[in-house]
Amino acid sequence: MQQELLRVAALPYKPGLNDGVIINAAPPHKLFRHRAWAQACEDCWKELEKGDYDWAHTAFNIWPDRVREKCKNDRSLAIAHGLRRHL
Repeated sequence: MQQELLRVAALPYKPGLNDGVIINAAPPHKLFRHRAWAQACEDCWKELEKGDYDWAHTAFNIWPDRVREKCKNDRSLAIAHGLRRHL
């Protein structure tokens, strides 16, 4: 458990109010004891890692380079992250 806490603490993890509960709970998914919730959060984490939720502020905080690159071709994504003028 200590290693998992350190892993999450090392992430640039800042929960975003507009991301929703499951996306905010995804990074520390291994810390949840309720198996169904832990599994749902783990699935969401895998989708975040793949880039399925790059509109989320959590994705931008953890993988900023990937999200910025996507913003170059997706205006709505750039607007969501406040990058419209910077690209």
